[in-house]
Amino acid sequence: MQKRILFAIGLILVLTIIAAALYILRPSEEASAPIEAVPINIDLPTKPEPEIKTENLEKPTTEQDLINTSSKDAMNGDTNGMIVFSIDQSDSSVSFTLDELLRNVPTTVIGSTNQVAGEIVIDVENPEKSQIGTILVNARTLATYNDFRNRAIKNEILKTGDFEFITFVPTRISGIPDNPQFGVEMVLQITGDLTIRDVTKETTFRTTITVASETQITGYASTMVRWSEFDITIPEVSSVADVDEEVMLEIEFSAHPK
Repeated sequence: MQKRILFAIGLILVLTIIAAALYILRPSEEASAPIEAVPINIDLPTKPEPEIKTENLEKPTTEQDLINTSSKDAMNGDTNGMIVFSIDQSDSSVSFTLDELLRNVPTTVIGSTNQVAGEIVIDVENPEKSQIGTILVNARTLATYNDFRNRAIKNEILKTGDFEFITFVPTRISGIPDNPQFGVEMVLQITGDLTIRDVTKETTFRTTITVASETQITGYASTMVRWSEFDITIPEVSSVADVDEEVMLEIEFSAHPK
């Protein structure tokens, strides 16, 4: 009788472990839609109405003439010295890196995605007024080299079914030079609110940005965070041990005018 009881308990434990594993490793949610940047609102000074002179005109100025003039100004980038750049996903990536013991072998785990979006405003006349908008990363598209790990990260660790996006909202930028030059790298400290799942923490990224030209910005930013600060827990798996508490977050990007 005692052996039967022990066997039943063991069977229940095995079935429970299998059920938990199947739940963690279930197919994860796909991205809901192609990622798009949150537009930056730029407050431009009101331009005075154009003075219309009637003398020496071959024909009267019409409403259509004014519309055409306004359209030309917009096409020429008349934004009071401000240029809006948008991150190019085809030439950008976001990644996380941490170390663990996998079957007693030291292993570096890297997960990455190119599904990142954001806008940068360069104020040519007043560089200190340049802005960086909300950075969005679609967590459902993060991937490592191991599909089982990918499912565990999405389903159990980041819970991407409920929290599809990781966001970073910059609140201050320090280190912008008074007279930035094309092709010269700038070293900045960008501080903002980093939200992973439903937890938000103030985080600072050490950032290098180069305004290569009026049509391209390139940059790299990194920071270290502790996953426990975002109420994240790592599932206990027999083959994995000693997962590092600290995780490196990185973004490498290229941006072009909208």
